[in-house]
Parts: sequence; C-alpha cells; structure tokens
Amino acid sequence: MLLQPRAGWGAVVIQNEKLIHELFGPVVIDPMDVYYIGAEKKSNNTAELTAIMEVTLFTHSLTLFTNFLALLRTLIGPFVYKRIYGY
Repeated sequence: MLLQPRAGWGAVVIQNEKLIHELFGPVVIDPMDVYYIGAEKKSNNTAELTAIMEVTLFTHSLTLFTNFLALLRTLIGPFVYKRIYGY
C-alpha cells in the first residue's frame, strides 16, 4: 500500500505581545474542497505558503517572521530578494 504524503500548516496571531488566535490545518489539494487555495501537492513549501494565505485571510494584514528563504523569494520576487540580500 502506497502512503499518501501529509502536510500541515500552523500559525499564531499575536497582537501587543498577546496570543490572539491559533490557526492550523492540512494542505488541501482537492479543487472541490471549500478550503482549497491552489496547492497542487502536499509539501513543506505548500504548507508555508498556505499558512501565509490563511493568516492573511484571517487578519487582512500580515507581519511575517520566517526562516524560509524560498518563501521570501516567492513573496517579494527573486530580483528584489537578490537586490536586498545579495543572493
């Protein structure tokens, strides 16, 4: 039996150093699912991007803290990223 890959995301909403809300869920790849946002496969990359999208939908704004460089390149564009960070 072939195991299906699993990927999940999680995020917290903090305001004035106080935890406001915790968000989490699976990466959804079924276009018919009400929570589908466009992911085509379950991976760490789609989990990171799903978290960003879900937090943005929840708060309508976003201050991002991440160590995921590919995510930054995706959000601000590779040319801007290279100009800012040099690689």
